[in-house]
Amino acid sequence: TGSFAHTGIMNEAMLDRFPVTLEQPYATEAKEKDILSKKAAKFGLDAESISDYIQSLVTWAGNIRKSYEVGASTDIITTRRLESILKAFAIFGKETKAVEMGISRFDEQTKADFLKLYAKIAGEDSNPEPQAQETSDVTCPFE
Repeated sequence: TGSFAHTGIMNEAMLDRFPVTLEQPYATEAKEKDILSKKAAKFGLDAESISDYIQSLVTWAGNIRKSYEVGASTDIITTRRLESILKAFAIFGKETKAVEMGISRFDEQTKADFLKLYAKIAGEDSNPEPQAQETSDVTCPFE
């Protein structure tokens, strides 16, 4: 597609020079979880305790990739980007902050869409309602 920097679409004459071509799909969900779990250990994280976070990241990336494949998105989340997000989490300790940092290079609309999708997958409320203040039977002496 030419979507990646310093790459181009090869014409048929060039492709004809290679007797075999291989297409490398993204890792399966199970394999990607395994990759991220091993990276978590390298970043000083306990993969077991953040397994839900890793699952959310993998599911999120998978959904974005499906969207990319059908042309609904022009950007994609790679395994390398998931590793970067995990590393940011190891440094800052905040899941959503790490995701925000990992997608900071995308345009504003893409970032907003990706964050909204992540919040939905992770079960976070992206627009929390303000909590109602409790009323008390005690009156303020200064009223």
